[in-house]
Amino acid sequence: MAANSEVTAEDMPQQIVEDGMVYAIIIPASVEVPGLQFFTQPGLFLQVGQWLYDRGHRSVPHIHVYRPRSSDVTQEAIHVVRGAVEIDIYTENGHLIRSLVLRQGDTAILVAGGHAYTILEDNTKVLEVKNGPFTSAEEDRRPLSAERR
Repeated sequence: MAANSEVTAEDMPQQIVEDGMVYAIIIPASVEVPGLQFFTQPGLFLQVGQWLYDRGHRSVPHIHVYRPRSSDVTQEAIHVVRGAVEIDIYTENGHLIRSLVLRQGDTAILVAGGHAYTILEDNTKVLEVKNGPFTSAEEDRRPLSAERR
């Protein structure tokens, strides 16, 4: 049975791994790495990083170069603006790897497998970012016959 845990202030970024495969990356609100720090591996479709700079820092003006890319799976990141969310993380076959609670300021990057969310507090607000383009839920998702806790 998967461990049920809550991200705490003492935590650093953690990878949720099963059989050598990374399924999620959890970034607690307390993580503060100076400068620009990416938490995702370069080969992932979704790249997530953190900025930590002092007042006056200015990036070099730039434009991102157009270059064709392709992705064959949707990856997503969620950031809890307020409230609390429990995330269940599953393998492709529906095996529950881990359940954890994210609170205000915490971020989860969902890299592989399946997932489900349970909102734990009223008025919970979450930002979700995915790679696109998006066509429809029917094309983008399949139901997961998942283990229940």
